[in-house]
Amino acid sequence: MSFLVRIISLAFSISLICGFSAQAQQMAVKPPFDESVWRLDHLKNQKRVIRKYQEDRKYSYILFNPYNHRFSGSGLCNKFYGSYETQGEQLRITQFKATENTCISSEVNIQDQQFFGDLKKARYFSLENKSFILMDDNKNTLMAFQKNM
Repeated sequence: MSFLVRIISLAFSISLICGFSAQAQQMAVKPPFDESVWRLDHLKNQKRVIRKYQEDRKYSYILFNPYNHRFSGSGLCNKFYGSYETQGEQLRITQFKATENTCISSEVNIQDQQFFGDLKKARYFSLENKSFILMDDNKNTLMAFQKNM
């Protein structure tokens, strides 16, 4: 009987150690999914990204929460949020929601609409130097972000 107790005790100890190890690996999150704020630097088919709105220096950004696989952020006058999943360099954006405020400037409206539309199209990501890049199904760049410091 004591032999059986030892085996059960050993099995329990191993499962605890493996569980803690798996949990520690989940806690070691890498950019861009490490709760960093990523500032929009470039949008496909747009010559410049508007960075000043209503006399404020404001920028569009996104941040990812690695613990609940949610993201949130802001365009120049609309906020957004949703869920995401990753597998390797693949990214899947789901449950995307955004506010629908009408901005004073039509340029700002256009930029927010393009930003949100391209976020929904994102299927791949990469980190190059200090840039976070989102790409479509064909790995064409949709937008690039810089880490906000």
